[in-house]
Amino acid sequence: MTVAPTLSLDVLLNVASHLGARDLVNLGATQQALKELFTNRAFIVALTHVPFDHDLKPVTYALQNGDIQLLSKTMSVLDTLFPGWQWSKFYAKGVGRLLTLAAAHNLPSLQYLVHKYPLMPGPRDGVQANQVPAPVLAHDFYSVGGSYAPAMVSIRNWELVIQALKRDKYDCASFLLNHQPPLFPNGFPLRADPTCYSSPATLNFLLDRGAYVGVNPLHYIAETNPRDPQVFDVLVQRGFGIDSPLETLRHLPMWPTSTPLQKACQFLQPRSVEALLRLGANPNGVASRFFIHKVPLMGGFQYSSPLPILTLLLSSRWVSPDLQSFGRRLVDCFQLLLHYGATTSIPLLRGHLLEIFTLRVWRVLYTQATREPNFVLPQIPDRPGDVNQGVQSFLFALNDMDVAPWDHVCQVFSDGILHGDAGLPRGKERLIQLLSNYQNRFGDLPGPAQLQQSSLLILPDRYLVSATDSA
Repeated sequence: MTVAPTLSLDVLLNVASHLGARDLVNLGATQQALKELFTNRAFIVALTHVPFDHDLKPVTYALQNGDIQLLSKTMSVLDTLFPGWQWSKFYAKGVGRLLTLAAAHNLPSLQYLVHKYPLMPGPRDGVQANQVPAPVLAHDFYSVGGSYAPAMVSIRNWELVIQALKRDKYDCASFLLNHQPPLFPNGFPLRADPTCYSSPATLNFLLDRGAYVGVNPLHYIAETNPRDPQVFDVLVQRGFGIDSPLETLRHLPMWPTSTPLQKACQFLQPRSVEALLRLGANPNGVASRFFIHKVPLMGGFQYSSPLPILTLLLSSRWVSPDLQSFGRRLVDCFQLLLHYGATTSIPLLRGHLLEIFTLRVWRVLYTQATREPNFVLPQIPDRPGDVNQGVQSFLFALNDMDVAPWDHVCQVFSDGILHGDAGLPRGKERLIQLLSNYQNRFGDLPGPAQLQQSSLLILPDRYLVSATDSA
């Protein structure tokens, strides 16, 4: 390709817009003849034909298609023009971005890049901490590159494996897992990303290659929403306990053990709940005693109980911003538990299970209404000092509000707890009646002052039962 000495920048950019990846590289090779006319910045624009924070066209093309010749030539031009890794600053996350693209698309490209920019394992015995990037706390993954290439530390080795697994590039993942020296001295961390549990093939691939499991992975996967529930079958077939208790936050002696099913209920994951119950998880948990207590947690508290149905009611996910989706998931989990034999008759709670549910629904409705831009809290003129001022009139206001899906949620839960009491009205009428009955009986539905105290609903002490009391 011949470039006239009088070629202007505008003409050069116009020509570049019509060139393919290979021709852009050839254009880049003319830079030495043009350096008197154009700055490096202008050359980068011509070579990449994209803004500085986007992909380099020739490099991306070569990586995705495994064109090592084009990749080598392009990167040689860039290395010559911008020594000291300066060119990589224009490439999103730098060399880490190149490695990510290669891992997700093509093994030859990945091998070429790893040879050019060696991956570094994490600290081990005999290695000074300042010689390699420190691992992230509580995880077994390590950074790419070293202090000589600051642009490389934004990608971690385990993320490269995850990118390969997301596109089912098992050859790329195998190359990284078999790298010498080992990139994961303690084994690839199975909890690095939900992708590890995205399919039975991916999960088996990692387990067969000695992935680091740590605690029973059923607990972790139960918190997620795996697209293929058969991954639970894989773990159970490999000997992981379906009802294995996990002591979370071991430094808190009052925190109860929890099963994978409880984890699924806590995070409202109906797909996980169904898979665990199908495989034989106990719908009533494994504890011999039922209780509810408050557990100190990070300056606040959280409610806890060993019973899966109570775990649903006590879940912190009740503050979810997507209330419609939350309501559907709540109903699905509850109905699955009932279908597989969960009990709602808990003598210890003295029939208070429906009242606890009522309090939870009340908080959702009250918070939802007060978030509306034009909402005005109803007032009760003759009771100005009442801490629940406005609660009763707010109950009347519910008649004119769209409270879906909570009228349906309330009906499903009350049917399940009261075993289909035919004497109650249906839908929204039932919801308002249950709330009114609670208010008339106890008079402590939370008002605005109580709602502002905590992101979780504060249960009255009458519902709290310790493990000791339940003995």
